[in-house]
Amino acid sequence: MLLLGCALALPVETRADEPRSPNAQKLCPVMNEPINPNLYVDFEGKRIYVSCTHSLDIVKANPKKFVRQLEAEGITLEPAPKEEKKGRGSSGG
Repeated sequence: MLLLGCALALPVETRADEPRSPNAQKLCPVMNEPINPNLYVDFEGKRIYVSCTHSLDIVKANPKKFVRQLEAEGITLEPAPKEEKKGRGSSGG
């Protein structure tokens, strides 16, 4: 029972299904699965989120393609921070 109480006390992070704007990216452009907010590629001032490391590698190889694809779908990409952040993301462009 004590173990269950500890599990419930874990901090809650920002979830991928709680976007900042109505047209914010919710799905991975490669796998069409919910995004992981810790996996992204920053390209020309825009942040592209993905669902898994496989998708991360694909987007890193051609981020421009995915920016165009998402914007053509009416998705508003989050601006990339001006400073490099820790994490598994990647800066491109």
